Amino acid sequence: MTADVSPTIHERAMLVSLSIKSWSARKQDDRASEEVAEAHGAERNAGSYTKALVAREALEKIKKIISDARVFHYGRTLPWSDEGLRILPSEMFFEYDERIKEFREAFNLAAAEFAANYPQYTEEAKARLGTLWKAEDYLEPAMVAGKFSFECNIYPLPESRDFRVDLGTQETERIREQIKENVNQAAEEAVRAILERARECVGRMAERLGSYDPESPGKAPFRDTMITNMRDFAELLPRLNFTGSPDIEILAKDIAHLARFDPDRLRNNRAAQVQAKHEADKIMQRMEGYG
Repeated sequence: MTADVSPTIHERAMLVSLSIKSWSARKQDDRASEEVAEAHGAERNAGSYTKALVAREALEKIKKIISDARVFHYGRTLPWSDEGLRILPSEMFFEYDERIKEFREAFNLAAAEFAANYPQYTEEAKARLGTLWKAEDYLEPAMVAGKFSFECNIYPLPESRDFRVDLGTQETERIREQIKENVNQAAEEAVRAILERARECVGRMAERLGSYDPESPGKAPFRDTMITNMRDFAELLPRLNFTGSPDIEILAKDIAHLARFDPDRLRNNRAAQVQAKHEADKIMQRMEGYG
């Protein structure tokens, strides 16, 4: 399926980058690595020993926020380049911006809390690490806050008309055409990414329905989240469709229709299982024609 890229695409999407940095609080200990290798009769470079400089619990809140923020970011955006930029459909902007602000605020508060408690974590590590504790492994307290950052930046999609460098008419036109081609290719890749999500979502349901046995539900469980996640995706799908692809519009309706089934009914009603499996298979077959 070819993306329907039109001149209005620049009004329907933008680029976004999310960069989150956090101190790992881990340090490789060469001496301990050598001692372990020697104790096992191994070569010195056979392995390495990495120390956790603070208790795992100290960074758990920050790691959870980072994980949730990235899951949200990737769920609401589409691929653009290998440099970290992703496509954000304009329709998603306000929801995305508000949620990212919440993540940033929670991250900054958690990072500030960690920095405030850092001297205590360092002191507690002495007992936890024993002779592995080394003062030189640890940051100065004043440097800790600088190890955490949460940045989100928005950029416009590149437009060929914005390229105005005087390189001669022929060369300038060539570069402008290259910009158009890059945008078209990225839009097509974004559409493929949408379809891949849809295949994964519908395919998982088809597979579960095909293997679920009411007599042995524990072997291949059919969970409520199978349907609730599909409903969420069906609602999200039209908003991700920044190219205006009619195929994706139809696909969103098909998936929403498939998600109408009640999970308990699917678990306990064989006729409903057969019907839902049939509908899921039909959607998968139609998507094969999309490329």
